[in-house]
Order: sequence, then C-alpha cells, then structure tokens
Amino acid sequence: MRVSEIYLLLKEIYPEANDILGEINQNGVYLYLQRISPMAHQRDKAHFRLFCSAVTYDKSAVSLIEYLDELRERAIRAFGAFGEDIVANIEFENYDEFSGHYGYAINLEVTAFRDIKNRELSEWA
Repeated sequence: MRVSEIYLLLKEIYPEANDILGEINQNGVYLYLQRISPMAHQRDKAHFRLFCSAVTYDKSAVSLIEYLDELRERAIRAFGAFGEDIVANIEFENYDEFSGHYGYAINLEVTAFRDIKNRELSEWA
C-alpha cells in the first residue's frame, strides 16, 4: 500500500478528521503525515498523527478520554485493512496556558511499500 492510499483509508476510518492547512488553533480532530522512515528494501514506515485538539471537550476530561478510546478502537478494528496493529501510542501533546488549549495525539504507524521496480532502481546506481 502506498502512502497516499494509506492516507485515504485513514480518512475513511476517521471521516471527522480535518486536513491541516496551517497551525492548529481550534477544537477538532486533525489527521496528518508526520514522517516516513525507511525500514527495508522497498518498505517504509509511514507515521501519521491523529490529533485531538480541545479547550474543553464536553466540559469533562472523562468524555475526551472516552472519545480517544473510540478513535483507538476504530484503528484496532481496521487491522484487516492494514494487516497490522497501527496504533503506536497515545500521548498528551501540548498545553497553552494562555488559551487553555490542549491536545492528545494518537500516533499511527503503517507499513508502506515503495512502488519502484528493481530495474528502475538500478538505473540510479
């Protein structure tokens, strides 16, 4: 699966996720590609971040944690689509003392395959 295909599949799993068009400064769920790390010949690890940004979430920390559980469970149920567990971890991401804005990140890691034939690779050698 290529990185673009992974992204489109994640958007199906998380339809409420917004694309990042700049700084995150309002409540919502955002999905973005954080980085790509090489693993082996023709394989990379695509690191996506599902970021939940809030000032308050239904005025209760418990409700935000329940929502994080729901998002995590969707990734677990998507095991068949990816062939692997894609949840790396969930972490508290930031806190802005001025605005009270905070967020949690669900870090997703998916194996991506390079779509380059061996013959084409040898042309660069």
